[in-house]
Amino acid sequence: MATTLIEISDPLNPITYTGKLVASNKSPVQEWCILDTEEEGEMLFINNIHQSSKNDEVMYHEMFVHSLMSGCRRPKNVLILGGSEGCMAREVLKWDVEAVTQVDWDMSLVSYFKGQGASWNSNSYDDSRVSVITSEALEWLNGCSQKFDCIFIDLFDPTAENCNFMNTIVGVCKRLLADGGGLSVNAGAYSKLIMGVNNFDGIVKCVVPSFKEDWTFLMVIPKLWSVYINEKSLPYVKYYSRDILIKSLVPKKLTQPAFPNFVEVGVNYGC
Repeated sequence: MATTLIEISDPLNPITYTGKLVASNKSPVQEWCILDTEEEGEMLFINNIHQSSKNDEVMYHEMFVHSLMSGCRRPKNVLILGGSEGCMAREVLKWDVEAVTQVDWDMSLVSYFKGQGASWNSNSYDDSRVSVITSEALEWLNGCSQKFDCIFIDLFDPTAENCNFMNTIVGVCKRLLADGGGLSVNAGAYSKLIMGVNNFDGIVKCVVPSFKEDWTFLMVIPKLWSVYINEKSLPYVKYYSRDILIKSLVPKKLTQPAFPNFVEVGVNYGC
């Protein structure tokens, strides 16, 4: 019996994807599906918008996680907002962490990646250090008093319409940072970087082929980040390296005056 193919047109990208429907669900908060395509392998779509591809998600998640954690003095307690695929938790667990708290508002999607889609994340949800909380992010943050060494915000791409909401989330997260802690935020396509998102002091660019353009992360850099980034040994990674990080840091001159608080961090790779 022939496999039925379906098409998805991404409203944010003039591309139509064709493939086999692997799984789908319409929850009270969003509609998602996994499409198995010839070009990109399995792809996650939320409300028809491409979120990640199994073939190259590692490029996104390694840069997102390790560019922050490799410069954090003692990343023991980590918070992830979003990250349904479990791939970010997978990368965080490569460090000697004690606890990973993940807040996501769609347990149906998390459940898929705990079960049928667990090969995406190397069964990271089976690790006893990972706790998943079903909640809207800001609602949960407003009731939280715990401190975290690293916070990752992977909720949505900032736009002119939602940047004030993003700034609110970041402001609350900064109050939850432990001494010497830092945070990183998915900031979307570099070409569409929203300058209204503030309170950051570093920008990292990332190449993810299936995204079709450079991606960015905005960082609140931990104290002594440039020292620890050189001294700490990296866990096993496929893509990320210190050399890639230094090439991915956006120079200060390209961020002024939109990001007046940006700190250009010097990283020495001679050691």
